[in-house]
Amino acid sequence: MNKYYSHTGWLFLVITFISFITTSSLFSQPKQGLYGLSTTISKGFVSSQSISTNTGSLGIGMAYMPSDHLSLRGELGFLSQKDTSGAKNSEFTFTANAWYYLQTSESVSTFLGGAIGFGSANAASGDGTSLFNLGGFFGAEYWFSPHFSCFGHIGLMYSSYSVATKPASDVFTSAATGLTWYF
Repeated sequence: MNKYYSHTGWLFLVITFISFITTSSLFSQPKQGLYGLSTTISKGFVSSQSISTNTGSLGIGMAYMPSDHLSLRGELGFLSQKDTSGAKNSEFTFTANAWYYLQTSESVSTFLGGAIGFGSANAASGDGTSLFNLGGFFGAEYWFSPHFSCFGHIGLMYSSYSVATKPASDVFTSAATGLTWYF
């Protein structure tokens, strides 16, 4: 095969892909009745009490849109990391989210969201604690097609937990990004 046909084939594939993304995204936006799978990478920005709170995780969840302006989401998250003292900690959380879409313009939907989460954390010492989280955030979702999107949001979180059987809490900022595949 000569170089001309090889380069022409790649160029054709790239132009086809760009055309597909451009034309399909012109009509992509939140729609009532959509449901799908979501993956999320989240991170909170706090390091206090020499422990790790529910400050971030890798998550997988479900999304459902009961209306064009509302998305309900549930997510299971897991995190394994070292705390500020170098000890290993792990966390398991369940988080429920509600997103209210403000507007959609050129396949970008902005939203306000709220989250409530419950979970548990275990330290290398074997000590465990329960976690409770409450937060609000602002974000945007880009619709590549009617069935695939990526999103990101930033927010403010409150987390309650215990340190050596004493109650503790933190207020911290957070950020998350993820993908959703709608059926």
